[in-house]
Amino acid sequence: MPPDPIAEQNLSARLPDIDQLDPSSSADRDRLLGFLADCTPRFPPPERLPCANVQVHLYKAYCKNPMKSNTWKPIWVREGRQPSWGNTPAFDLINLSANEKDSKRDFSIVFPASGDLRHVVKTINSLPDDYTGKLDVYLNDGCVPVVARNLVLLLLLGTITDPVLAANVAIHFWYSICMPVEYKQKISVALLSFMKTLGAADGRSDVPTLLGGGSSELIFAVSGEEYEKLMMCFQYYLVPEASTESVQQAYDAVRRAPSRADFRDRMYARLRPSHRVAFQEYRLFGIVLPFGAVNAHFNYPNRSLFSPGGEWLQKDYADPLSGWDTREVIATGKKYGAQSEDIYGCLYFHLSEQLQKFSRRLQKFRVSFKLSSLDATELAKTLRASPTPVRFDRISVSNIFDEQYVGLRGVLENWAPLLADSPTAAIVGYFMNWPFGQKGGRVVDAGPRSRVVREAMEKLGEKWKSRLNGGMDPETAATMMFCFLVDLDSVYDNSAPFDAYLKAKGLGEVLKKTRLSLREKHAIVPHRLGVPLGAPVNAVPDWPDEESWYQATNLVSNTWCERFVEFIHQKK
Repeated sequence: MPPDPIAEQNLSARLPDIDQLDPSSSADRDRLLGFLADCTPRFPPPERLPCANVQVHLYKAYCKNPMKSNTWKPIWVREGRQPSWGNTPAFDLINLSANEKDSKRDFSIVFPASGDLRHVVKTINSLPDDYTGKLDVYLNDGCVPVVARNLVLLLLLGTITDPVLAANVAIHFWYSICMPVEYKQKISVALLSFMKTLGAADGRSDVPTLLGGGSSELIFAVSGEEYEKLMMCFQYYLVPEASTESVQQAYDAVRRAPSRADFRDRMYARLRPSHRVAFQEYRLFGIVLPFGAVNAHFNYPNRSLFSPGGEWLQKDYADPLSGWDTREVIATGKKYGAQSEDIYGCLYFHLSEQLQKFSRRLQKFRVSFKLSSLDATELAKTLRASPTPVRFDRISVSNIFDEQYVGLRGVLENWAPLLADSPTAAIVGYFMNWPFGQKGGRVVDAGPRSRVVREAMEKLGEKWKSRLNGGMDPETAATMMFCFLVDLDSVYDNSAPFDAYLKAKGLGEVLKKTRLSLREKHAIVPHRLGVPLGAPVNAVPDWPDEESWYQATNLVSNTWCERFVEFIHQKK
C-alpha cells in the first residue's frame, strides 16, 4: 500500500520551527540533538513472518493482480510489435580462509572506486568470530553523493547502539525512497553529532569519529571543494523540503516511464507470476519490506536518493537485488518465514541480518575507516606521495579496468606500487564492457555455427526444457524463445575472446613494467559469476537444478559477460 502522509503532517506540529533551524549552527544542532535523542519508532521492524500472506483480507489485490496470470504477456506482444530495448553481488575481498589463514593478522584494504558499502559489509562479516587483528579500510569514490551516503551508513551502523534498530534505519536509508519519520530523526542525530565533532576540530577533517562504542573509528579525509560539497549533501539530507507526494512523482517518472515499457516487460517476461507481482510492487513504491509488513508510516522522503531539484538519481532498472547473491537472499528469507516468491521480503531479512552483524562487529573488532572523495588515479598519486608509506593487502578497483574509465594500464601502473609485498596481496577488479568491441565476446558475436555456441545452446536447453515443451500459443512460445536467447551468455565460454582482449590491451607489456602477474587460479573472487572460487579460467556456470538456475539468472540482470581478474606480485 502507498505511504500514509499523516505522520509527515504531525512532524511540523512537533517541530514547528524546523525550517528555521540552521544545521551549521552549534546552538541549533544542540537543540535538535536534545529533541531527537529520545525519539523512538512508533512501529517495530518486522522480525519474522509466521506464514505467507499473513493478512490475506488486506492483500486480495495482490492475488488478483493480472501479473500473476499464466496468460500474462509482455507489452510488445500485446501491442503486436517487436521489442525496442537496449549490474555484481557482494564478495569477500579478504577471503581469509583461502589466503593468509591467520585470524590475528592486521589488514589494510582500499576501494579506490567504492560505490556502495556491500563489499565492505560482506568482507567484515566474513572474518572469523575470533579475528583479533586491526583492519584499515580506505573508502574512496570520486562521486561526492556516494561518499556522503556511505558516511551516513557507517555513522548509523556505528553509533546507534541497538544493532536491530541500526540495521533497519540503514536498510531504508540505503534502499527505500521513503522511511518512518523517526528513522529520519536518527539520521539527523548521527549527522548533527558528526558535524559537531568536525566543528570542534577547528577545521581539521582528519579527527576520528568513534564507532561501535569506541572499538572502531571513522576518519573523514576530505578537504577543500570536496569538503564543502559533502557539507552541502549533509545539510540537504537534514532540511525537510520535499513532500512524499513529490518524491513519489519523481520516482514514478523514471520507474514508470512509457518509453521504458519494453525494458520492464523484458524483465517481467523472464519471471514467474508471483515474482512479477513482487518486482512490480517494489517498482511502484520503492520500499524494501516483506509483503504484509506495516508500511503506512513510511512517509518521510529519503532525500539522499533524489537530487536537490527533486529528480530520482538512479536508472529505471536500478535494483537492490543486483548487489547480493539471490540464493543467499532467499535462504535467509526462509529462516524468517518469507517465501521465495516474496523476494524483496527475503532481501529485507537478508539485509537486516547482514547489517546487524556488521553493526555488532564494529563494536567487537578494531576497524578504522578512512573516507575520501578523489579520482581513483589521483588518490593513488596522493598516497604514493605521502610522507607516511602506505601499502595495501587488497586493492579492489571495481570495473575501472574498463577503457571508459581508467583502463588496464592506468589502473596497474598507478596502483601496483601500493600493493603490499606479500604473496597473497592482490589487485582485484572486473571488466564489464570488454565484449562489446571484442570478436566473440558474446554469443551474438561468436557465429551461430561455432562449437562454443552449440555447446551453450545444448547446456541451456536442458534448463529450459520444461518451459519450452509444448502447450504454448505462438506468441508465448516466441517470448520464451527470446528469453532463452538472452540467457545464452550465462553458459557461453568467453575465456578465449577475453584472453584476446587482454592481449590487445597490452597486458604483457604492462605486467612486465609493473612486475605483476595475472593470477590463473583465483583466491578471492571467481573468474566469472556463477562459478566456484578456484574454478579454471574457462569454467561456465553449472547449476544443479532448474530452481538454482532460475534464481541466479532470472531474478537479476547480469550480462554474464563480466570477467573478474586478480593481479599479484611476480614470484622472485
